[in-house]
Amino acid sequence: MEGRRLMPPTPCLEHRCPQPAVHRGRCQIHKRTTTQRGYGPEHQAARRALALTLPMPCAYGCGTMLVHGDDWVAAHVVDGDPSSARVVSCRRCNERAKGGAALGAALRPSSLTRSALGEKDL
Repeated sequence: MEGRRLMPPTPCLEHRCPQPAVHRGRCQIHKRTTTQRGYGPEHQAARRALALTLPMPCAYGCGTMLVHGDDWVAAHVVDGDPSSARVVSCRRCNERAKGGAALGAALRPSSLTRSALGEKDL
């Protein structure tokens, strides 16, 4: 292993914190809970309700069938609007859709139905 250099640890995202990042860019002292990251009780309840609908295809229409144990997200129908309904999405499609206004309707959830969203959300 001679000649191989190790990369220095990534520092914490908190301003002037010299500690190494251990979780989502933050050190052990500054790591945040799900509620602090904006995924509080309302989001967790929506995720539990969506979990009952699995197995379900990704709402963005990529063809991925999401089942219990998969890495899926409760994606907002209208990105950036926490009051909008949520749908089951694979993490990759949800990340691609963030800021998707510039990309047009191609990244809007395609499997939205009255049963998935409820009458009031359409």
